[in-house]
Amino acid sequence: MRLFFDLTKSGIVVFVLVTGMAGYGMSQPLTAEWNWVHFLTTMAALYFLSSGSFAINQAQEVHIDQEMPRTQGRPLPSKRVSKMQAWTLGVGFVLIGALAAILVNQTVFWLGLGTVFLYNVTYTLWWKRHWSFGAVPGAIPGATPVLIGYAAHQPFIAMPEPIYLFC
Repeated sequence: MRLFFDLTKSGIVVFVLVTGMAGYGMSQPLTAEWNWVHFLTTMAALYFLSSGSFAINQAQEVHIDQEMPRTQGRPLPSKRVSKMQAWTLGVGFVLIGALAAILVNQTVFWLGLGTVFLYNVTYTLWWKRHWSFGAVPGAIPGATPVLIGYAAHQPFIAMPEPIYLFC
């Protein structure tokens, strides 16, 4: 289990879920009854999208992780997990997360896939490698879980509350 948690960066995923819960709770209409299925589906979408995205990230950066002492003990550089296994788990989890997200609503689906794209393509493959300040726009994927949670009840994110939470 430790290997799985390391590959999916479960410590960070916990924060993804907590911020998603904050957004979800903020958007819950006061007069509406709490819907556990809706809540758990939203959390499942966040869990699988983020865990899958982190596994893909480790597959993308295995050659960099092999060179840095801080990251040499991760599952791929230490050869406890193959690159193909990480890609398979990552893509599979992203697909499961996308399925859960579309069951919530289209906004959650598109925000979720957009976040995976921003993190694994824009940040990992471009900003981080070509720009000294890449972590600044790279923070956007880290801030979107609160919007995803908020969008579960309020698909039109035009109100100031989710924007304040995002910033």
